[in-house]
Amino acid sequence: MITLGKDEIAKYPFLADAGQYLKDKGFTLQQFGIDPDLKISLEKAFNRVQVSADGKIYKSDLI
Repeated sequence: MITLGKDEIAKYPFLADAGQYLKDKGFTLQQFGIDPDLKISLEKAFNRVQVSADGKIYKSDLI
């Protein structure tokens, strides 16, 4: 099995390794639904998956 680094986890937030990384850091799924700061991350991750599912390329607002 391939071990992903932090860069890969950030690029692919929908992978199980990303979820495990967050769990290991003490985050819960419920926190992402109620914490305003974390909710932003959840919305960005959802948008990224949705864009990919539509066959488009995600453009980050960070660049």
